Amino acid sequence: MNDIIKLLPESLSNKIAAGEVVQNPASVVKELLENAIDAKATEVQLYVEEAGKTLIQVIDNGIGMSETDARMCFERHATSKIYRAEDLFRIATYGFRGEAMASIASVAYVELKTKRSVDETGTLVVIQDSKLLKHEPVACQNGTSVSVKNLFFNVPARKRFMKSNATELKHIVEEFQRVALAYPEIGFECYQDGQELYRLKSSKLAKRIVDLFGKNYQQNLIPVQEALSGMQVYGYIGKPQASKKTRGEQFFFVNRRFVKHQALHHAVITAFEGLIPQGSFPFYALNILLDYARVDINVSPTKTEVKFDDERSVYSLVQAAVRAALYNQHASIDFDFDINYIEKTSHQIRLNSQEDFVQMPARVPQKEYNALDISEKKRITANQRNWEKLFSAAGAEKPWEKLASNLPDTAQELLHSAPELPFDDTKRAMLAQKPMYCEETKKAFLLHNRYILYQVRSGAMLIDRTAAYERIFYDRFLKKQSDKNADSQKLLFPKTIVLNPADYVLFVSLQEEMKRMGFLCESFGKNTVVIQGVPAEMIGCDEKDLLEGILEQAKIYKAEILKNQTEALSKIMAKRIASLKSKILEQEEIHTLIDKLFASSQPHYSPSGKKIIRLITLEEFAKMLV
Repeated sequence: MNDIIKLLPESLSNKIAAGEVVQNPASVVKELLENAIDAKATEVQLYVEEAGKTLIQVIDNGIGMSETDARMCFERHATSKIYRAEDLFRIATYGFRGEAMASIASVAYVELKTKRSVDETGTLVVIQDSKLLKHEPVACQNGTSVSVKNLFFNVPARKRFMKSNATELKHIVEEFQRVALAYPEIGFECYQDGQELYRLKSSKLAKRIVDLFGKNYQQNLIPVQEALSGMQVYGYIGKPQASKKTRGEQFFFVNRRFVKHQALHHAVITAFEGLIPQGSFPFYALNILLDYARVDINVSPTKTEVKFDDERSVYSLVQAAVRAALYNQHASIDFDFDINYIEKTSHQIRLNSQEDFVQMPARVPQKEYNALDISEKKRITANQRNWEKLFSAAGAEKPWEKLASNLPDTAQELLHSAPELPFDDTKRAMLAQKPMYCEETKKAFLLHNRYILYQVRSGAMLIDRTAAYERIFYDRFLKKQSDKNADSQKLLFPKTIVLNPADYVLFVSLQEEMKRMGFLCESFGKNTVVIQGVPAEMIGCDEKDLLEGILEQAKIYKAEILKNQTEALSKIMAKRIASLKSKILEQEEIHTLIDKLFASSQPHYSPSGKKIIRLITLEEFAKMLV
């Protein structure tokens, strides 16, 4: 019987190794940017074309490589940071050319130009499909330039499964943001198809956050600083009121390496408990410094997952640091001198047995407080409430007004306590019909501008006004898509809005679909959008708030957008418009709203599945008073 175990050809084994490291264009960007940092670069430029599918180029002004190193960095198992087994547990760098370079060269056309300051000429190395095509002297600047072209050209299956340009660019931007946050002292630039996305100058961490995510962060950052048992955590968190319904702006770094860690994320969320709504996520960019031997970064090939030797201590440190920062959140931030990952005036902490030190910023003194301060604050708050009650009593509040003030909560309970009905054909037909209105009176009551109470023959009908609008507009936008006849109201003065790069990329992916719904927006230069017209339903709304709200909702519904962009965007726009419909309705407008609701495809539930209507019988009213 013939032997069946054989050694794989080197070209095939290289492709298999590449599958672990090079998953998409963003993986290549990550490896090349990290190599530039290890090369001690102070300026790094990133160029991508077609979201990295055609070209990824990283240029740095680092120390460069010798002629031999330029060739050796493409060999498998070649490295500049590991010389013995013990080094595996004290990794303080990213890779400095090598390791990933061999994987990238096996699935793309790679051109490397590099030169050291001590050399008269540089070196050019060209590799395609792991085959060396050129290795010769070349005139070039000090530093290194790596160009990766036609990614996955020899792996059609991998290339076929790459996402759309907008999605791949979003992943690239995320990787760029992570590296730029970890090293604010390095200048970074990012260009997509010749268009500038970022131009970040060397700065402090607070300024880097503002440059990356927008000027609104300038007023919403809280410094974090705490040290314990040879560990330190520092960085910034966002104020509770700036929390969002979507993830994506949460960053943990361990010894300046971006990591994902559910336990640490939980530590931050529990510190915010009671300060942000459930399901919201605060911004944070936190760096944890500790001895390299106390953390294992080799859990995954991409090194984004880590293990600590004492996870409980790290968890407690992060939680305590965030809580202390929230207590002192009124402290002002100096954007010229603030917490950074490297400070020259700080003390040093030794991280491992070698002569490696990381500069630690001096601890920011925290305000001392005790139980007496908290009880005094409660007493003052209680006194204020008592005075408010005294003056409100002088206004002679009417008993029925006090009763009405409790109605919204009661209405919510009634809407959510309605039993689910089995949808057989008879009941489906019955529910599709509008309830019989009482002939004696068609008076409707608007409770706190949110709920509609309408008398019907068998009792009363309770309607959630916002959910009703959401259903009506959702059906309307879907119809516009099928009819391809979107009504748009042109603006007298077009509105120019500057988005952060990540939101701009998201806008580009939705632009054509939004146009078909009547939202006329055009790209205009660097991360800039010009709104020329809005759907007729959105007339009078603030265009900037409207667009930013739609993009924020798009992040929440990103899974649905991938499945069916038309339905998801219709749902997003309907939800956004419904939340802006807040004017007081007259009787005729209430009747019109009810008529439109019952003419919709599903009057009893909003597109997101929320109950819109609850029919309350006279018997149920009687039971409430027992």
